[in-house]
Amino acid sequence: MAEVLLSASVEVLIQKLLLLATSGNSHLWGSKKELEKLRRCLAMARAVLHDAERQQRKDQAVKLWLKKLEDLAYDADNLLDELNYTTLKKSEWKVCFVLSLPNPISCKMRAKIREIIVNLKMINEEANDFAIPRGVKDGIDHINHKETDCFHGDSNIVGREDDVSEMVESLICQTNQVVAVFPIVGMGGLGKTTLARLIYNDEQIVRYFDERIWVCVSENFDVNKIIRLVLESLTQRSIDVQSRNALLQILHKELGGRKYLLVLDDVWNEKLEEWDDFKRSLVGINATKGNAIIVTTRSERVASIVATHHLHFLEKLSEDDCWSVFKERAFPEGDVPMELVPFGKQIAHKCSGLPLAANLLGGMLRLTKETSEWSSVLRNGLWNLNGDENAVLQVLKLSFDHLPSTSVKKCFAYCSIFSRDHDIEKDQLVQLWMAEGFLQLSQGDHLKMESLGNEFFNILLQNSLLQDVKRDDYGNITHCKMHSLVHALAQSISRYEGFNVGCSTEDGHPHVRYLSIKSLRESMPSVVKEKARSLRTLFLADNISGSMLSNFKYLRVLSFHGVDVAEVPSSISKLIHLRYLDLSGTKIRALADSLCMLFNLQTLRLNGCDFLESIPSQLSKLNNLRHLHYYSFDATCLMPFKMGQLTCLQTLQFFNVGYDDGQQIAEIGFLKELGGDLEIRNLEKVNNQQEAQSADLCRKENIYKLIFQWSSGRQGTVNDDSVLGGLEPHPNLKSLTVQNFMGDKLPTWIMTMMVRTIEGQLLGLDNMVEIKLKGCRKCEELPMLGHLPHLKYLDLTGLDNLKSISRSFYGRDFLTSRTYQGDNTNIASFRSLKRLVFCNMPNLVEWTEPEEVRTEKAFPHLEEIEIHNCAQLTTTPGSFPSLEELRISNVSSYQPLENICSSDNSSGLTFLHIDGLLEISCLPDNLLKNIKNLVYLAIHKCPNFVHVVPRVRGFGSFLRVLDIKECTNLSTLPDDLQTLQSLAMLWISRCPKITSIPSLEGLTTLEELRISYCDELVSLPNEMLLSCMSLKSLSIENCVNLTSFPNLQQLNSLLSLRIVDCPQLTCLPKGLHSLCCLNYLRIGPFSEDLTSFPILDYEDAPNSEIHEENFQLFSLTSLTLFGRPHWDSLPAWLQNLSSLAELHLYDFGFEVVPEWIKNMSSLERLGLYWYEKVSFLPSVEATKCLVKLREVEIYNCPLLSEKCSSFSGCNSEWSKISHINQIKVDGKQITSEASYEVLPSPTLTKKEKKRRKK
Repeated sequence: MAEVLLSASVEVLIQKLLLLATSGNSHLWGSKKELEKLRRCLAMARAVLHDAERQQRKDQAVKLWLKKLEDLAYDADNLLDELNYTTLKKSEWKVCFVLSLPNPISCKMRAKIREIIVNLKMINEEANDFAIPRGVKDGIDHINHKETDCFHGDSNIVGREDDVSEMVESLICQTNQVVAVFPIVGMGGLGKTTLARLIYNDEQIVRYFDERIWVCVSENFDVNKIIRLVLESLTQRSIDVQSRNALLQILHKELGGRKYLLVLDDVWNEKLEEWDDFKRSLVGINATKGNAIIVTTRSERVASIVATHHLHFLEKLSEDDCWSVFKERAFPEGDVPMELVPFGKQIAHKCSGLPLAANLLGGMLRLTKETSEWSSVLRNGLWNLNGDENAVLQVLKLSFDHLPSTSVKKCFAYCSIFSRDHDIEKDQLVQLWMAEGFLQLSQGDHLKMESLGNEFFNILLQNSLLQDVKRDDYGNITHCKMHSLVHALAQSISRYEGFNVGCSTEDGHPHVRYLSIKSLRESMPSVVKEKARSLRTLFLADNISGSMLSNFKYLRVLSFHGVDVAEVPSSISKLIHLRYLDLSGTKIRALADSLCMLFNLQTLRLNGCDFLESIPSQLSKLNNLRHLHYYSFDATCLMPFKMGQLTCLQTLQFFNVGYDDGQQIAEIGFLKELGGDLEIRNLEKVNNQQEAQSADLCRKENIYKLIFQWSSGRQGTVNDDSVLGGLEPHPNLKSLTVQNFMGDKLPTWIMTMMVRTIEGQLLGLDNMVEIKLKGCRKCEELPMLGHLPHLKYLDLTGLDNLKSISRSFYGRDFLTSRTYQGDNTNIASFRSLKRLVFCNMPNLVEWTEPEEVRTEKAFPHLEEIEIHNCAQLTTTPGSFPSLEELRISNVSSYQPLENICSSDNSSGLTFLHIDGLLEISCLPDNLLKNIKNLVYLAIHKCPNFVHVVPRVRGFGSFLRVLDIKECTNLSTLPDDLQTLQSLAMLWISRCPKITSIPSLEGLTTLEELRISYCDELVSLPNEMLLSCMSLKSLSIENCVNLTSFPNLQQLNSLLSLRIVDCPQLTCLPKGLHSLCCLNYLRIGPFSEDLTSFPILDYEDAPNSEIHEENFQLFSLTSLTLFGRPHWDSLPAWLQNLSSLAELHLYDFGFEVVPEWIKNMSSLERLGLYWYEKVSFLPSVEATKCLVKLREVEIYNCPLLSEKCSSFSGCNSEWSKISHINQIKVDGKQITSEASYEVLPSPTLTKKEKKRRKK
């Protein structure tokens, strides 16, 4: 399959070379005669490409000829690019570069051009020998499509019941149109044809429609042919008529006045005029309403063209449904051998929801019941197998074949460099395509390369070759994925190009172009060096030396993303072809100045470089830089000098304004192409409105997010009003943040949300989606915002002087003054708002009701409200019909909570978090009556809160989380807590007056119980947890007076248990031995009165010691025990924990770590903390038995610590642990050379630290 990309690669290269050879700088590379020869040779080679691509599938010699042409095209591309770099370099040096001067370098270049011309002539002559016809042919070669029919029976149709019922209902209910069109859209192999068959043969459909017709269309959308096929389906005989008119007359006789359903399966045609022509013909022969057409297609664009109703996007099957399809195909008799079930389910998982794959794989394995065969399929994957299963990729390949250009095909194939299931960033993908030269624009084309890349991306998306898109808050696509089988297709197609994802290059083509290496094995450097000459893209996961890096002289793309590298080698300046450099997530502190010699660089990515202190001051030399992905929180760092010279720059995430020339805000004004989001800081360094206007933001139509920030803590006179007044944006703006503005009033353009265009026209900022006003401490009035039609997120924080939110905030006057269709009074204020935040407004007293509150017009879609630190607020509106989440904290009055929650339309509230409400003593009945659908309830830091509610019965039928914290006067919980039948999490913390916990009997859904810092809690009932069968996590901590613990006998689902710092407990909980699923246990210290760690409590055993020796927790993997200094031994049952991977021991009194620790064969981590007496580890033989042990930590064990290094002398314990990978002693990393690295010390509670000091 890889050969299909070969001609596409050559086509893209030749197209690029032709553009280069006729560019403005081409006169510097040679005489006009030579350039004309080069252009003519390239054009001749291009003319035979289409037929060569077709012939090479059968003729190996033609394939080799194409490869020679490809290699030569790459050589020519490298040469012309090098010449172009030389021109850029000379321009930077401001030295006139005249090729005709006696210059050895330019003469050498000219000789290379002549050599390429000679080789191109030879290749063109070889084309004559192969008799390859010349002439570029448009369109797609005929592709063999399997014809579908309506009778194909599928017995194992699962997972499509909802799709069928939805489509059938839509088809029957459609009575208003003559011909209604219902598209079914989805990737190949998803079951579109199968779904259409199910609908076609549904009993309701059969009864409802007089006629049903099925036509398989495929790629050739010939209207006459389709009409003929419709007739043949109706008449059951062959139709030889050719005339359109005659065909329609016959069709009118057959269909006139009869209601019909027509299925057009597998449609690819994107020509609107042809579709309209076909549809007009149907309407002409039958004007009866209620007719319908189902169109199945892979292309969202096709579906959008034909649709009269909504598009039905077919989703992937669930994993269970995929397993059902596979199982029925592999085992039609129904009996599945138990030993094959795990393999089968994992194979079904690998089908990634594609029923075609599940069908084919199930059929392939139908005749074999050997586990080795099934294991092989599971191990190798569908794409590495031969035979019928390859049909899956052949089906998917049709989508690739129908891509409209060779450039789009190259872009698709390049996606295989990402690993399977990778979250692909859209902007990054387009930038990579651009760096590789796939986005070539014709001369005179004013489109940006990024715009062309976005078009290509959308084409792949519409053809279901990319999917699972993610969008930001402004509707922009940010990420996508490839279906695993589509990724397999891309790998299969691109294999000839030498894509090698992983760390193996041995099997690739000798001229590897694109390489992604997950790890550099010892043998890899030499292998990579062999491939270095032809590499154009290199993704690294490990660091490489500067000398090796210089071997990759033709790289266009280099990624060190996430690599543990601290500096960029200076040799990077030798990579003169480099266009894309990604250093994101590295530990670099500075960028070498030599980086500024990469004149071809288009994209520089420095996201997440937390140690990077600055970027090179001479960055402005990179005239081709288009995207600088770098963000620093440091507003004091200086920007590179004269950033305005980067006139191609489109991405700049922040700009720190400086006082000096070349670092002032005017530099932004020169960056005409800026787009995306931009944060402008240190605006106090802008002198006046005129200087602010020099940023020319009103012309930057591609910027959709702006943050204006002044430094905090300023004193004295400010000019913030005039500066912000000069920063009017373009009307396309979607997000605005103003931070630390110290003016008394916001400028007019913000108060009215109206800006002037460069033509002087006044336009509203109607595209605004998000507004944040933060730290505007002197502002006393809010802007009019309620009229903004798309505003979804509003955050008002730190407006210290704001006392009232008046009715002008709702923008009613503004709404009625503007021209809208219909009745203006029906337009709701804040009609799109979803999230509203009021925070840190100490003087805010009143939030006024909107005028239209009685008709419930304001905030119709508001889902979240947050009110924090508005201590004086007493008045709020009371109508929020869509409210789901409310967070309210540090508000003195109880009234805002009651206003918002007590109205009849607050029944949708599911999340309520109350924090620091001083007046609240309980949740009143009238509030609970209106919020019966509550799922999450948290009450924190309410000192006067004395009880939750008298009774919870009838209130919390949906409540899943109850979180009560720091309510210092709360003494009881509701007696009928067990009636909360949906409760999954119960958290009680720092409520010192609680003396008891009510019965939890009946809480079968409870999954997590946390009780901590309840000082007066004395006992937990023995039977308290017996019915909590779903409990997975139990944590009781810092309950200093707790003396008894409930029985754990029935907790078969418990995974995590923490009983920590409950110093009055004297025994382990009953039933501990029965916790069959427990994998995490942290327990102790117990009462100081005990002489040893408490023994296990077996209620039904007369001799607990016998059971202690045989105690096992088979699932336990992590154990932490806290002891007492006078306990000189560990519990005996510890040595039986064969599955334990992690063991941490605190503060026991033994002197030697016991020898039996060698029995813990699964142990990987061992920690010893706060041991004053221990001075010896177990023997060498014992530690060598712990073959999985890779980490040992010793902390505050003075006698032992001094013996644990290679320089410990004759009493050293070093030999016992020297073979272990990671050793930490008192927070330092220890190696055999005794090198140290400071590491964080073990985490202890404040109480534990205080106890240690004593």
